[in-house]
Amino acid sequence: MKDTHLDDETLDRLIRDTDSPEARQILLHALASCPECYRVGGYLLDAYRSGELPLMFSAVEADLARSRAEAPALWEQLRAYPFEKQCGLIEDIDRYVTWGLCELLARESRTAGSEDPLKAVEMAKLAVLIARRLRPGEPAEEEWLAELRAYAWAFLGHALQALGEPLGAEEAFGEANRLWERGACEIGDPLGYGPVILDLKASLGGGQRRVGEGSGLPDRRPPLPGSGASLRRGWPPGRVREAG
Repeated sequence: MKDTHLDDETLDRLIRDTDSPEARQILLHALASCPECYRVGGYLLDAYRSGELPLMFSAVEADLARSRAEAPALWEQLRAYPFEKQCGLIEDIDRYVTWGLCELLARESRTAGSEDPLKAVEMAKLAVLIARRLRPGEPAEEEWLAELRAYAWAFLGHALQALGEPLGAEEAFGEANRLWERGACEIGDPLGYGPVILDLKASLGGGQRRVGEGSGLPDRRPPLPGSGASLRRGWPPGRVREAG
């Protein structure tokens, strides 16, 4: 009898239809011991070994792990293009609209800020654009998505502050506050974004306020801040669908 290896369909069924620690351990063992199975689901084993995935992971957590594992390759494809083209690709091609890529761009914007503040703003804007295109169930529910959007806006606020745009930064953090309140009041902080957002907010004068405290801004989506007329022109693309 030939060995039977995992394929995408079988892996998906195992994740969704088995909910015992023993079944999860057997799955992780198969991924660790079989290169062919690892090729299909190795992202689960890697996330588990790094402590990012619990043994009794949910289907949503598995989907997030896969999205995060695929994000670096997607960014490698996008980064070859200028910013305006990147925006268009995200708007037109769904494979770039992923949770993992949004998180990656947000985090990388902070790293880029020390050397190239303008690039940091662009990367954070791409994260906001992706978060705005995601819909509930891709892969998490609405409250989780609100917190992802808050996360992306907070990184944009940080990048704008580094670029010397304090008013734009304050608007971005105000939007992060509004979105965070929507999610956190229902589900708390399942993804651990809260401390990160607090740290980003500390870059503003008086930024030690708690996430969720009012910023004095109107309770509405502010215009997406840019850094001067050259960035504001043409962004966000007119076809971006409002969400949140």
